[in-house]
Amino acid sequence: MSDDLQFDKAESEQPAAPACESCKTLLAGHYFQAGTMMVCEKCAGGIRAHLAGTGSPGKRFTHALLLGAGAAAIGAIAYGLWIAFSKSEFALITIAIGWFVGKAVRKGAGGLGGLGFAIAAVLLTYIAISMSFMIAGIVEIVQHAPKGAGTDSAVPVETAGLVGALFGLFLVSLQLPVLAAKESILSAVITGFGLWQAWGMNRRIQIEITGPHALGGTPPESTAGA
Repeated sequence: MSDDLQFDKAESEQPAAPACESCKTLLAGHYFQAGTMMVCEKCAGGIRAHLAGTGSPGKRFTHALLLGAGAAAIGAIAYGLWIAFSKSEFALITIAIGWFVGKAVRKGAGGLGGLGFAIAAVLLTYIAISMSFMIAGIVEIVQHAPKGAGTDSAVPVETAGLVGALFGLFLVSLQLPVLAAKESILSAVITGFGLWQAWGMNRRIQIEITGPHALGGTPPESTAGA
């Protein structure tokens, strides 16, 4: 009777087999090290495939630019209308714009970051913030335009002049975030954080994958960096 109890106790003291930290499948015989994670062979292959990406780098970058530009346009219109109708700025929205643009660029890149994607995300975020001031200015001009202006068919529409005026307004708007930052340290910090948000979301994540390693052995030194 006591022997059976001792046998049951010995069985219960045996350590359970480790599991893959990704799919939770029990590891048998060996494992792979992906950064700081112990994973199975299937998950190690999946991580390698994800890091390799799909499609050519040029297509991923084009896709990232298109999605990022779309997000920037939405953010600029939303913030521009806020400024125009509330008659006030809310700098914290620039953080949301940075996140939104960064997320879109990251999605277009297939989840793979890199220097080019990070720079694109920052530039698109800055342009979105600048364009919001331009949109607010256009709304202000339309609101204060004389009634009936532009309805006289005898007055030709000067398309070239309109395009030139809009381009000039765009160039001026590119300077406004910097000017606002000079006027307010808080505004500078918040805008800077929005740009950093877009940058940080698109940094390349480097994961070293090694293996197979025998279970019970000393894990190799491996790091995961951004």
